[in-house]
Amino acid sequence: MENLVKAMGAEAVDWAFKTECCGASFAISNAEAMMRLTGRVIGDAILNDCDCIMVACPLCHANLDMRQQQINDAYGTNFNIPIFYFTELLGIACGIPLEELKIGCHLTDPFTILKAKQLC
Repeated sequence: MENLVKAMGAEAVDWAFKTECCGASFAISNAEAMMRLTGRVIGDAILNDCDCIMVACPLCHANLDMRQQQINDAYGTNFNIPIFYFTELLGIACGIPLEELKIGCHLTDPFTILKAKQLC
């Protein structure tokens, strides 16, 4: 993944939980474990000054994007970090319009970081 990030002209941040499971498989059987695991991934990314999180797993994308407010409510955190599926960032790097990539369908605002990086 780091090579892919670099090939797109971005900087890959080395952080401890970059390959950790978000716990999506626990979403039904043990929601508390899933929220803890997801919170650890997001929290460590923020602690290491990541601007966003890029994932290759569709379940990680869904879990990390849609559970941030639920985790904030449960644990008193203030997570608000954009989550991108790697193909979305590849599309942006290739100049595909954001509307075609459906970037606006994210639950966590992706546009603040895209504007800051002059990508939209």
